[in-house]
Amino acid sequence: MGDIIVDRVKATAPAQALAQHRYRSAARYIVGGEKIREFARAVQDYHPAHWSEDAAAALGFDGLIAPATFAAIILQRVHREILDTLITGCAPTRILHADQVFDFGRPLVAGDRLSCDIYFESFRNFADYDVLAIKSVLIDQYGAVA
Repeated sequence: MGDIIVDRVKATAPAQALAQHRYRSAARYIVGGEKIREFARAVQDYHPAHWSEDAAAALGFDGLIAPATFAAIILQRVHREILDTLITGCAPTRILHADQVFDFGRPLVAGDRLSCDIYFESFRNFADYDVLAIKSVLIDQYGAVA
């Protein structure tokens, strides 16, 4: 779950309307082997299972295993999508990302086709801002939590 704080003047009505609703991302994200390697390089994670299919297979996986924080790339895209389509009129410079917690169902693997369910859990006012608490859940191609 994470809190997204948005500019109160522009987002109050749309944000209030979203509280207690679920939204599914419009597009699936396909986890690619090269994206895993690129991300692993960027975060300096040199575990062999991020780089070699053979190393991942030795651990029982069908493809490269993504570093644990790889999910942040997918969630960033989905959060941008909801800000562009559901909570319109927010200036990106007026958004504060206050909290983020990752609960992992399983490692993400090259070839996964993921969608994301966003649960708008609560809405509250804080000073000159609106605070929208959201929970993001990655769902794989089989309908299981990833």
